[in-house]
Amino acid sequence: MSDKSHGPLEQGLLYHEKCEGCVPTRPPLKMSLDEDDLLIAIDRHTRCEGFVWDFSVGLMADHKVTRMMEHVVRACSAHANYHLHKGNYLRPKKLKVSKTFGTLDNEQEADDAYNQSAMTIIGDAIEWRDRWRQGKT
Repeated sequence: MSDKSHGPLEQGLLYHEKCEGCVPTRPPLKMSLDEDDLLIAIDRHTRCEGFVWDFSVGLMADHKVTRMMEHVVRACSAHANYHLHKGNYLRPKKLKVSKTFGTLDNEQEADDAYNQSAMTIIGDAIEWRDRWRQGKT
């Protein structure tokens, strides 16, 4: 999902410059959640002093028609705005922001958004994939 997959977002007040204490996940963490029907979770975040202040948590699944790994859903903190990108099963290359949860104005809000995203997206991965394939997302 590219940065051009959404229109302008309301910018939050959170500003955290990368410093020596920042620990990024590079490369992103990739976890196979289903080997038989390929489903992969991808987690990229930057932690500093106990807070995650920048993140992207998503799922990719094997698409039966395109025969490629396609994006199902991804939550991120770009522009200090907590929002969710959803894939489109019938048109997997067409991307959009389907839901904005709000601006991120401090590290605690960003950390809470990251934890919620990881729990919801990775924890409910099979359900996300099944809804995506049925065109219900």
